[in-house]
Amino acid sequence: MGYASGAVRMADEIPQTEETVGGASSRVRPAMIVDAAFLAENASMLRRFLVALVSDGFAPIVAGPGTLKGSDILSPSVEVAEYPVFHIPLFWRHNFSYLLEALEELEPTVLHCLSPRRIGLVEALAESLDIPYVATFTRWPRTWFRPKIRSILCGQLIGTTARVAQRLTREYPTMAASICQVNAGDFVEDLCACYSVPGRQTSLISVQPLEDAGYFESLLNATRHLAIDGHDFALAILGKGKASGTIHQTIRRLGLSRIVTVAPVVEPLQTVLSAADLFLQAGRPLDINSALLDAMSVGMAVALSKGGLEETLIPGTAAEYFDPADEYSIYSCLQKLLTEKDYARSLAQGAQDYIRRNHSVSRMMEEMIRIYQHAQNGFGARQQSPGINPIQDMQSKR
Repeated sequence: MGYASGAVRMADEIPQTEETVGGASSRVRPAMIVDAAFLAENASMLRRFLVALVSDGFAPIVAGPGTLKGSDILSPSVEVAEYPVFHIPLFWRHNFSYLLEALEELEPTVLHCLSPRRIGLVEALAESLDIPYVATFTRWPRTWFRPKIRSILCGQLIGTTARVAQRLTREYPTMAASICQVNAGDFVEDLCACYSVPGRQTSLISVQPLEDAGYFESLLNATRHLAIDGHDFALAILGKGKASGTIHQTIRRLGLSRIVTVAPVVEPLQTVLSAADLFLQAGRPLDINSALLDAMSVGMAVALSKGGLEETLIPGTAAEYFDPADEYSIYSCLQKLLTEKDYARSLAQGAQDYIRRNHSVSRMMEEMIRIYQHAQNGFGARQQSPGINPIQDMQSKR
């Protein structure tokens, strides 16, 4: 389990009181607020969390885009509230009223904001419903945007990685004691997908936003040379973004149209990945993102850009690394994984072991339930004494 440095704590370090363990206040019904941007990157993570909650007897609510209804993200036991109903800015009051009425009827005990741009909405809902909320950040927004947060309503800020949790402590120093890290969880497959079918053409998959064509230039050149040297494989680049057109042009210019495909991400992504062998990301991932987590969980051998995750996923044990700007480095890395199949499988199995140790879905759910209960139990205290942080107050009484 990766620990954040400084003041950041893991969720299991949050003080647990008698009220957290049992009694009327231990009833938990979370309502998760999401938007399209969150779902585009983290649909798998949400699905796993909901499955764990429902299987343990909880009745979660999800409020988000209308596309949620009928999607495979939700199970029949999950209630859905559509937001926004009207996609016109002038109707924001109507959208808020519809969502508030839906939540009043469903009676959540705590709100869980999973999209930073929805924090203003969640704070207004929490105030109207007289319940607390918690907020999860899977990454820090790439823009100037910095959500304003009122500690009297917000029971906990959660980073899914140490890097994000540390950023939260810098941005919200007065809430440092209410910031913790909860690793995203995943279910690890019993089988290892990498080279699991003898004689099958090797499949490579890259999943990442198509925002910078430069990330793919060296990769596609290396792919061309691998094909010229007689390696039999197919590469699927899954994602969307402003560089999509340029990437398509490069593929055609290099004569790679028969072996390289570009397409949007297909859900459930885990099912797609489980039929492939090698996974790569060329954009220097600084944290274990949802797609990488899925790839590791199904047993794909992982190749990543240098300068990102070497301290987390040990080179030669759980991943192989390449310089994304060096065509020969990419060529050598992929050639090794294409020819040394036993080594590739050992990397895939090492990655699965890492997920089992550090990204258990059951542990993620237990930590989140603990956080929900803690937020609910501290909500009254925050209202009565808004200057006192409930976690610090509880520690002082121990």
